[in-house]
This record gives sequence, C-alpha cells and structure tokens, in this order.
Amino acid sequence: MNYHHKFTIFVPTLNRPLFINRLLKYYKLTKFNGYIVIGDSSNEIELKKNRQVISNYKQSLKVKHFEYASSVPFGEVLYDLVNNIETEFAGYLADDDIIVTSSINPCIDYLLQNKEFSGVNGRSLIYSTEEDLIFGKINNIKNYKLANLEKNFGSERLKEFFENIYNLNMSIQRTSNLLDSYKELTKLTHKHSKFIFDELIHATITSIRGKVKQLDKLFLIRQAHSTQYYHQAYKNFFEWFIDDYWEKSYFILEDLAISELQKSDIKDYDISRQYFRNLFFKYYKNMLVDYHTKEILNKPKKKFRLSSKNFVISKIKKIKFYKFIKIIYTKLFRDNNSDLLDSLLNKSSRDYEDLLLFTKTLEKN
Repeated sequence: MNYHHKFTIFVPTLNRPLFINRLLKYYKLTKFNGYIVIGDSSNEIELKKNRQVISNYKQSLKVKHFEYASSVPFGEVLYDLVNNIETEFAGYLADDDIIVTSSINPCIDYLLQNKEFSGVNGRSLIYSTEEDLIFGKINNIKNYKLANLEKNFGSERLKEFFENIYNLNMSIQRTSNLLDSYKELTKLTHKHSKFIFDELIHATITSIRGKVKQLDKLFLIRQAHSTQYYHQAYKNFFEWFIDDYWEKSYFILEDLAISELQKSDIKDYDISRQYFRNLFFKYYKNMLVDYHTKEILNKPKKKFRLSSKNFVISKIKKIKFYKFIKIIYTKLFRDNNSDLLDSLLNKSSRDYEDLLLFTKTLEKN
C-alpha cells in the first residue's frame, strides 16, 4: 500500500538553490507522491533562484515554499513549517540529504502497526564528492549511524540516546510529537535552536514518548562537505557554552526532560531531575573530550622537506618485493570505503536500485 499521502518532508534552507534543485530532482525521479514543504531563509538573490527552481517542479511534485526573513530564529522557522503540515507523519530533512523514497512506505506502515513507536528509520550512508561538488561523482562513502532505541521505559531510551548521540531527528515521526518538540525550540535563541540544544530537545521528547525502530532498509543518504553548518559551528565549540544564553537554554531542556520523565516512568520530581542531570553532564564531559581529541589530531604536523620525502620514497621503492608488500598492505589496511561503494553499486546488492537512482540525481542536467 502507498502511504505517501500520509507523509510530509520538511526542509529548512539558507542560500543553497543548487541543493534544493538536487533534492527536488531526486524526488521527481523517484516519483515521490507525498508532500514537501520548504522553509526558506535565503537572501533576496538566492530566494529568487529558489523560487524559479521550485516552480520548475510544481507540475510533478506537491511542494510548498514558505519564505522567512533571515532574522527569524531557526526554531521559529521549524515550528511554523511543522504547523503547516497536514499529514499524520513527517520527516525533517537537511537540504543536502535525502530520505530514500522506497523506504517511506515500510517506515509508515511500521508506525501504523506499532503505536508504541514514535519514530522509524533504517540504514544510512554518508558520502563525499571531489571538491565538495553538489553534482558529481561519489569518491568516498561509508555507513552512518542512526538511533535505534527499543528499551521498554522512556528513561532507559533517553539514557541510551545520551550515551550514544546517534542521529534521531531525521527519523520518520508522528507530526504531533514534532510539533511539541519545535514549540520548545521557539524559546531558544537562533544559535541554540540550530546547534546541539535543538537536537537534544527533539530527542528528549521522541525517545521518552516512544521507541525508535531501525528497519533493515536503506533510508537516508547524507553528503559530507565543508559547508555543513555543524562542521562550521563545531570549530567554535567552546562558544556554545560561554554564550550568555547557554544556562537559560539548558534549563529549558532540563525542565522539558523532567516533565516528560514524570509522564513516563520516573514520577518523582527530584529523582527525575537528578537522573537527567547525570545523563547530561556525562554527555557534556564526553563532548569536551571529543572536541579536545579532535583539536590534537587536527594540529598541523611538521612537513618533510620535499627533497627529503622524495629521497625516502625512492629508497623504499628499491626494497625487494616492494610491489608485493604494497598490494598486501593495501588489502589489509586501506580504507574500505571504495569497496563499499563498489558493493553497493553491484547489481546483486539489495540497495542497487536505490543507489542507482540516487547517482542519477548527482549527474549534471
């Protein structure tokens, strides 16, 4: 049965008409028959481009275009977008990613059959292209983890999320829960409604209110590139918690968590507060350690003088059995991402048809 009429994809965007074109191109190519709503905070020049792009797909897709001033906080954009959704289920999507069309029906069917679940997703991939091209050949791909939370109690699922922090916001979910999540985001500043606190608030409601299922079906394809907002923000990670509004944002999250836990399985206020604080500050500590580790790893390394480097390489190549050793080393230790791409695009692969359609989207018109 086709459930596309029960589902809406909502996409916030900012000054990226090429990404919007690629996204709509994919859904036209895969004959998506649900609804797409785009929340556009672009400047006037890019807004005009988006209008033209979207008008090109009006005959083949059910797409609505909502325009916002750049001064409107991200949380308010999301809340307004979801307020304009009329379907029972919805899925958040960044403009540079896609939810695989063939996965939508099984995901919605699962939610219809299992009322105790608040979200469903599937297997996911993240790829890159040479020079971060929007349309171009994939040169690297690997598996990407989405949340799978199936413990019986809301407090257990919240704990599982905070201990792993796998992506949860891109699951297909019940629109009513999304509306409650994004209403909380309107209390945050633009910065905090777009970085870390937004995902934690959303995940708190989703994980406590129901289980999250991961189906054995290709569900999400993401592009890694240098202009992703998360990567840009993460370079200035310490600015996140020295911001004047950090404490207020934290207590919005904490109050929400306490309220949801009390409705679920920890009724006592003080116990639920302490339970959440333990989760959050363990998460907070792990974030600091992770950031510090990346800082060390990303420190510039002293370079060989080119002449010295070439000299060393020339000596290595003279070693007996060099070619044989190189082959063995490559087989054992090289990154297997190229092998993954080859296997995915093999006709015997279960994801072959989905990947083939997606790669056609990456072709220039």
